[in-house]
Order: sequence, then structure tokens, then C-alpha cells
Amino acid sequence: MIKKTGVLLLSFLLVLLGVGLLMDASMVADGVRRGLEVCGGVLIPALFPFMVLSCFLVGTDMARILSLPLAPITTRVFRLPAHLGATVLLSLIGGYPVGAKMVANLLDRGEIDEATARRMLCFCVNASPSFLISAVGVGMLMVRRAGVVLLTGQVLATLIIGAVVSLGHPVPTGNRRPSAGGAGTFVPAVVDASSAMLTMCAFAILFSGILSLLRGIGLPDAVAGILHLNPEMVNAFSTGLFEVTGGSIAAAALGGEAAIVALSFCCSWGGLSVIFQVISCFRGKKPQFWPYVSSRIVHGFLSAGIALTLYRKFCTDLPAWSTMVPPVLEMDPPKAAAALCLLAMCSILVLSAGKSRR
Repeated sequence: MIKKTGVLLLSFLLVLLGVGLLMDASMVADGVRRGLEVCGGVLIPALFPFMVLSCFLVGTDMARILSLPLAPITTRVFRLPAHLGATVLLSLIGGYPVGAKMVANLLDRGEIDEATARRMLCFCVNASPSFLISAVGVGMLMVRRAGVVLLTGQVLATLIIGAVVSLGHPVPTGNRRPSAGGAGTFVPAVVDASSAMLTMCAFAILFSGILSLLRGIGLPDAVAGILHLNPEMVNAFSTGLFEVTGGSIAAAALGGEAAIVALSFCCSWGGLSVIFQVISCFRGKKPQFWPYVSSRIVHGFLSAGIALTLYRKFCTDLPAWSTMVPPVLEMDPPKAAAALCLLAMCSILVLSAGKSRR
């Protein structure tokens, strides 16, 4: 069911993109350039090194060492084998697709089954602290404390969902497979991270072009007029539905408590772009993704409630930023070109690795 729905939705978006190209290619081109800017300025610098590190750790004994102090929480709260504590921790630190990629690698290695992978996706796909504190708190809200509040809400909501979905499950008895270590693990980690990074950027660029097309034809404003809603709120919702970075920028422009609530929900949901990135990490065995998608909605309500409570308690002395100029991503042609070159190099690396394996 999820596969058919995903195919139909993606097909509809591609048809919409094709119609937009026929009507006015410049609108989509602006969105693509903005997507390249996001890839070069946000996604690749923040995620690629950590994705290589996480893929490498999963295949070595260092993950077991890192998991030792986390064993009580891993086994009793998340009902997972003790050596998977590093996976949960790195998913909280690394950002949206890192946890999904690690879960996919564990499934491919036979260390977990599809039921465990399906359950782990509900609490191993999260916004990273660097994104919430640096990008959202400092860069968009101009208030670091607000970013810490958002991060706290996200982490607590993750712990609650992880405990609830794991309640009553027996701890899997699968053992950790021996790892190759050294260069035998590092080289595949770089190749896997490059492949995942290329897929992530492709989805980010695609949805950025679609969003630019929707704004260009005035669809969000039309919906706001028909439903008699706040245009800024509709713009934040429609943007966050597709892509988290643009949605966060639109949500931050709301100001005050409305921005905290909208940002919490937007960062929990992650956007269709993140959802398709997570699905793309599972090439062979594919667990059901409906529980993961449903958990993002529940996570949004939980994190919004927690963040709003903390904001009212610890941030009442902060000035309102609703009158500030909404933050924007400046399109820098050199950065867009650099991002395109990085994606090209990732493609060359992945293709060369595939050819050498054959």
C-alpha cells in the first residue's frame, strides 16, 4: 500500500513539475538553484562527514564500545540488543537520514529483522542538534536558547515514542556479526555515504523545484483565501509539508509561540523530501513505512507541546522576533556550482565502486 501510494504521489509531483517546465521553466529553475544552495550550504557540510562516520562505526567494534554505557536504556527502554545503543545515539546526533541509513545497514547485515527495523525507524530519524540550535535557533530565530528548547522537545518526544512502540517487545537475540575493520570497512562506508548523499540531494533539489512552482502559480495564497486562513501560516505548512529547511524558514517568520509550535512540528515531520530519503536507504529488504510516517505526526504534536511549555517557562524574557525580517537563503551561484561539483564527484565515486565490484 505504501509503495503504491508513494509511486502515485511521486508520479503526480513529477507531472506537476513537467507542466511547470512547459509553462514557465524559470520558476522551476529558481527552485533548483535554491535546492543546490541548500545542498552545498546545509546538507553536504552538515551530514556527509557524519554519515561516513556512522556507516564506518556500524561496521566496526567501536560501536559496541560506544554502546556499553547506554546498555540499560537500550535494552530496557528501546528493547534492543545492547550493541545497538550507538545507533540510537548517533541517530539523535547525526540528523534525519543518518539513523535510517544505519538501520538499513543493520538490516542488510542481518543483525536485525524487518520488524525491528520498522520499530527503530519510529525513533531513529530525528533533526540534528546542529540544525536545531545553529541553523534554526541562531540562524533563523537569532536566539540560541530557543534552539535548545526545540532540541529538548525533539529528544524527549523521541524517547517517549521509542518507549511506547517498544513496550512489550522482547529484546531481539540476534548477535552482532564480526566486522572487517580498518580500510575494509572505511572504503565501503565512504561509498555508501556518497550514494546516500547523492539520493538525499536529488530529492531536496526535486522538491525545491516543485515548491518554487507552487509559489509561482500562487497556490498557497489561493488556499489561504479560500479557507480564510493566515497566508503566512499556510505558506509555512505547505512548505514544511515538502521540505524541512524552507518550512523552518517560513515557520520562523511567524514569530513568538506560533513559530515555536510550527518549527517543532515541521522539524518532527521532516517533509516529504526526508520521508523519500528514508525510503531510499532501504534497497533490498523494505519494512513497512506507515508506522514511521505515523510516528512523525505523533512526534510533531508531542515535541510542539513540550517545546511550547519549555518556551513559556525559560524564554519569556526574550524579545519577540515576529517583526523581524524573515530569514532567507541567499542564492550564491558559486556555492550552487560547488554543490553540483560535489554531487558529480559522489556520482563518480559510486559508479567507480560499482564497476570495480563487478
